[in-house]
Amino acid sequence: MINLVCEDALVFSESTLWMKRLIILINGVMQSLEL
Repeated sequence: MINLVCEDALVFSESTLWMKRLIILINGVMQSLEL
């Protein structure tokens, strides 16, 4: 049970990192389109 929770936390942290990278990329594209 604890192992599953730890694995879920690791996957969640990795997915949030990718989401942050995607948001940064999208923000950069939107800014370049505005310019």
